[in-house]
Amino acid sequence: MELQELKEIWKNYDEKLDKIERVNRQILENVISRKTERKLFWMKIQSVLGIVTGPIIMSFAIIPFAIEKEINLLGYIGLAMISVIFIYSFFKAVNFYRLINLIKPAINTIIETKENIIKLKRFGMSIQKERVIIYPFMALSLILMISKSIDFKDPQKIIILIIMVVGIFFWGNLKFKLYFQDRMELIDNEINEIDELKK
Repeated sequence: MELQELKEIWKNYDEKLDKIERVNRQILENVISRKTERKLFWMKIQSVLGIVTGPIIMSFAIIPFAIEKEINLLGYIGLAMISVIFIYSFFKAVNFYRLINLIKPAINTIIETKENIIKLKRFGMSIQKERVIIYPFMALSLILMISKSIDFKDPQKIIILIIMVVGIFFWGNLKFKLYFQDRMELIDNEINEIDELKK
């Protein structure tokens, strides 16, 4: 066998190996992309729930309570305050859904995907910071709404109310960590893996 023939054989062999490697990389990219898209899908579901929850609570809980209990002036102030919060939260949830939909690892380039992830992370962190202001505002609005119905002289009811308010606040913090921060970290790692495979 001549040297030129040997070179041709090795060249063909190398090309086949390169082709196999490219196929393997593509398969891995697709697998990782699907994992990322599943996480994003569940985040979309949660954001849709965030969009519809406010109007449902207002329509079936807050407004009927205000009508049934014939709330006083403080109650109407509380109702106005909580209405503003729900409207604000509704638009935030819509914007959150829009930002999630921008992340399309199977379609967009790595750079576009990373930029959209950064936008979503910043938005999520801004929501979390705003909760520190909005949540006490919401708790106050609910207290004002039920001020006519609750006996503030009864220490047990006040303690229960405080425990509920604090508990819901900390549950919100835990939920943010589990369903946003941890999930975004996993998505970030997966996009970095895809980036490495493309190099």
